[in-house]
Amino acid sequence: MEQPGILLLRLKGPMMGWGGVKVDAFGAPSPVPLVSTVTGMLACALGVPRSDHATHQAIQDAIAMGVAILDRGEIELDYQTTDLAKPHLTGPMWTPEGIPFERAGSGLAAKRIVHKPYVAGADLLAAVRLGPAMPFERDGIEAALDEPAHPLVLGRVCCPPSLDLFHGWSEDEELADALLAACAALGREPAEIWLPAAVAAPQPGDMFISVSGRRDWRLHRHVGNETFLRRIPA
Repeated sequence: MEQPGILLLRLKGPMMGWGGVKVDAFGAPSPVPLVSTVTGMLACALGVPRSDHATHQAIQDAIAMGVAILDRGEIELDYQTTDLAKPHLTGPMWTPEGIPFERAGSGLAAKRIVHKPYVAGADLLAAVRLGPAMPFERDGIEAALDEPAHPLVLGRVCCPPSLDLFHGWSEDEELADALLAACAALGREPAEIWLPAAVAAPQPGDMFISVSGRRDWRLHRHVGNETFLRRIPA
């Protein structure tokens, strides 16, 4: 099915949790929202069960995304310790599918230390091009973002958005043009623009940056890297 236009999302909130590459207990924030994260947002709004791996994969494979950073915000590192042997970390828990999942706990008295990065005070615009293989019509996507089936968050459940995510549609052909027009309509100058190198023509001064942003939804693993052009508008 043909999907005209480009979906615009406003990503703004007190805290954002775009998880990047993690080594041991130390995670690094992704510089921009991941394609897999936006896939999860759309699936959540549309009410796609987490167990429906095929539909998640179809949504992700059908989109290309660019991001304009209006405000970079500041990175905040959250230090956490978790005792996996505590009673409340054992036994059944409810899942989004409405069925209980049994957790056995670690059986260890030692605590697990985790460092989770967040971005505080950032303001972003995402332009999401819907390909012909997108399994949902644009009217259905707009309606779902207006009244989502499940609460929408900015990467992690503790990061609710402060504005509606749906920011309209652009009829521009290129992601860069859609982002610049949306920024101009807000009266803002973007600090940076990130564009997928697979569909964007490089300009002098662009930096090529590899981002681990796509996911194999059946295996629950990130797969490969995607190259972006990081552009600083003149």
